[in-house]
Amino acid sequence: MGISLLLSLWRIKTKAKKYKRDHSGFFLDDRFRMIMRQASKLLYLRRVKVKCQGFNGLPSTPVIYVVNHKSNLDSVALLKAIRNYEQLSKLCFVAKKEIQKSQLISSALDIIDTIFIDRDNPRAVFEAYEKQIQAVNEGRSIVVFIEGHRYFMDQLGEFKAAALKIAYKTYKPIVPIVIYGSSGLMDKNKDNLNKKRTIHIHALNIMKHNAYATSKEEYAAQYLKGIMQEKYNEMKQLDIKNELNTLEE
Repeated sequence: MGISLLLSLWRIKTKAKKYKRDHSGFFLDDRFRMIMRQASKLLYLRRVKVKCQGFNGLPSTPVIYVVNHKSNLDSVALLKAIRNYEQLSKLCFVAKKEIQKSQLISSALDIIDTIFIDRDNPRAVFEAYEKQIQAVNEGRSIVVFIEGHRYFMDQLGEFKAAALKIAYKTYKPIVPIVIYGSSGLMDKNKDNLNKKRTIHIHALNIMKHNAYATSKEEYAAQYLKGIMQEKYNEMKQLDIKNELNTLEE
């Protein structure tokens, strides 16, 4: 499996170069299937399972997914989660430019049209925002990690109101998604590598545009943080309870 993954990543890197030169012949569904297969392989090698809830009722039309961020495996786990929901496969991730330092990861993200943002460059931020609008107009849903970077504490970090600008501009619904259990899975701690772990992903109720449009982006961000933190705490307590039950058995 490990050799298979390495070969697949090499093929992805090669295809990414071709895709950058010429998009013709690279169909979106095929590109997503390819990346989702590799996401499944990587999680298998890491002994990580993904369990998700709340995805059945999500629409196939574009929405803005607002997600918390604990690990570089978050996007991989999300790709694994949607593999069983074909209507959700047209995701477009928004990521910080630093991820491009890893050629293999960057190549995989390029294949599915990830939009990279350089927050220190105002012009680049504007261009990235315009790309998000174009993606929505093409029928894609946008995935934003609203904390802006990985937040390692056992709570949610500051929610960046600017990440919601795309929702306000395009009048699209917001879907909050809470990820729990991914923290530490990509570090060098061998104890984490040797453990079987489960990442839990829960999609909360859809916020239609008229539910947030009359409030400022800052207020909407605070509201989202409140309901997502509540769900995160609930998921944590359930995980602790299940772990205690396992020990008792």
